[in-house]
Amino acid sequence: MNTAFDSWITKQFSEGLVDIKFAVVTGKGVSAEAIQNEVLATEAAISQGYIKAAPAATSMMPADIAEFVAAH
Repeated sequence: MNTAFDSWITKQFSEGLVDIKFAVVTGKGVSAEAIQNEVLATEAAISQGYIKAAPAATSMMPADIAEFVAAH
């Protein structure tokens, strides 16, 4: 099956995503239908652009530290 989620996760992996974990823990009164509805709602959110890739981490080094590192 090729779904919006399949497309989204394939794109994330192609952009460097290394691993992703999912856990579905059903409790008393939680049906497979309820879980399926959550997955469908997530796919709808992805297709509407509400779920975006996480921002890339950046680091800024103070100029004096950068100069020290460059000199040593």
